[in-house]
Amino acid sequence: ADPIEERHGTTRADGSVVDCTVGPNAPTHIIGGFATVNLPYGLTISARGEYQGGHYIYDGAAWNAIRRSVIWPGCYDVYNIIEKQGYDQTTAKQRAMCDVEWNRQSYLIYPADFFKIREITASIPIPDRFMPWGEDASFTLSGRNVWRWLNDDFPVLDPEMTSEPGRHQFGGIPGSFPPRAHSASTDVDRGNPCSLLRGGKP
Repeated sequence: ADPIEERHGTTRADGSVVDCTVGPNAPTHIIGGFATVNLPYGLTISARGEYQGGHYIYDGAAWNAIRRSVIWPGCYDVYNIIEKQGYDQTTAKQRAMCDVEWNRQSYLIYPADFFKIREITASIPIPDRFMPWGEDASFTLSGRNVWRWLNDDFPVLDPEMTSEPGRHQFGGIPGSFPPRAHSASTDVDRGNPCSLLRGGKP
């Protein structure tokens, strides 16, 4: 079915007033947590997660692309339906979001709830026999923003990919967002230099 376009503040035939207010633009809930788990063989895993939710984001990047007939990743499912089943099988919502004829800026507003593992670190001791020149050595693997959960109604890109700091919207060109990063390191304590001597005098 085709979408039914209504203007904010207009009165319907039944006397009700159209209210197009969606919700807050900034997160209403920000919840963080940290945990450390100690496992056998001295393996330690630490992780920090963060949830942000209760807010909505306007996708100006999608609107600018779709109205110019650019193939948009957020509409791949709709394109697939049209190709295999025909345009008649698309819903009003799908047409409103992905059809050039029906697409409007106000249709491209999504719930921006997300959860991310901001940091995770795994550290394990290195046996002394592998480090004859030091002691208390350890090997560490770390990652930042390595996993995320998004609201099912959030189609593409990232809720933190905003056009300007403090403005929860995608502009014509999406901005940057916290990158995914990985690192590995080895920590070695050289100890007391005298302890490294073999057969020497104190």
